[in-house]
Amino acid sequence: AGHCAAWNTTNRADRDRLLERVFAPDGSYSDPTPAYAAGRAALSAHIAEFQHRNPGGRFRCSAPQIHHRAMRVSWLFLKPDGTVDTAGMDFYELGHNGQIRRVTGFFGPPPPIGPDR
Repeated sequence: AGHCAAWNTTNRADRDRLLERVFAPDGSYSDPTPAYAAGRAALSAHIAEFQHRNPGGRFRCSAPQIHHRAMRVSWLFLKPDGTVDTAGMDFYELGHNGQIRRVTGFFGPPPPIGPDR
């Protein structure tokens, strides 16, 4: 919930406080845009840039599904009028202390399973 909240927080100091609670200092974030952020400060800057390009947009995230030190979350990115812009899923690697060590994001639904698989 803290990671999703950080993406919806436009105030840098508030966002940094959220990330400090949930994201490891040396954690990494990547998605297919292609984005890559190493560390909390880089992730916070990436989020600010994303918000600048998408003013008024908001994320809505599912409850996490967790086992061992892995987690996944489905999300919707909503336009300011509440319609869905993008849907996706993030996969997380958690540290021993429960903080996020790595986030790998995917956009859209998973590819369909073909008849030969």
